[in-house]
Amino acid sequence: MSRLYTVVFRAVGVTAVQDCFEINPAANKPCRIVRLKLSQYSDAGDASDELLSYSIFRVPATATSGSGGGTPPTPRLVDPTGSAAGFGVEINNTTLATSSGTLEELLADSFNVRVGLDMPLEPEGRFGAVNGTLLVVRLNVVPQDSLTMNGVVWIDEEG
Repeated sequence: MSRLYTVVFRAVGVTAVQDCFEINPAANKPCRIVRLKLSQYSDAGDASDELLSYSIFRVPATATSGSGGGTPPTPRLVDPTGSAAGFGVEINNTTLATSSGTLEELLADSFNVRVGLDMPLEPEGRFGAVNGTLLVVRLNVVPQDSLTMNGVVWIDEEG
């Protein structure tokens, strides 16, 4: 049986490359990203227009968590009748997650800051990770100027 959770960050001043979300699955509870949204509300108009590169990585063993981010949020159940999440999550780490192996880049793309990013994933295209690995959504570039950003990721946890 799987459960669906959201993890949110809100009103974060972004001035550096960072791991927007770092998901650390619990033992015997694989996780998959179901949907991802990133947006900003501090820059508007053509003069502030820019494209931001982002990637989704699976960080294999031995994975080392990043640091320097916000207070780890509590994953929230979409359906309030389930149990608490087993996975851990960190947000907005400016010291990036690393591995003793090679990071597995699962997606590389960009989005326009005026439009934002809304990426629902079909079941067969959902990026996953298991215990001992991390699943990371990374902003790959430094914005031209500080952006005030929001983000939410929907995570399906099995087990």
